[in-house]
Amino acid sequence: MNEIKKIEICCPVYNEEENIEDFFVAYTKITQAHKGKYIFSFLFSDNCSTDNSFNIIKTIASNNIMYQELDIREILVL
Repeated sequence: MNEIKKIEICCPVYNEEENIEDFFVAYTKITQAHKGKYIFSFLFSDNCSTDNSFNIIKTIASNNIMYQELDIREILVL
């Protein structure tokens, strides 16, 4: 019996509002191609972006169970 392996990926983000959705689409295609062989989870870590990156990440994460968001400002004392 083959055990399904879990792959966890963390992607730091800083002012990437123009690229996040394209990255999400490309990554989703890859995960779908390997569905059933692996369980994927993905963490976007927003590193104090000054653009709309975190809001885009939150929208993606709220609509997709394998995606999570982390706002580094919640951890840092600025």
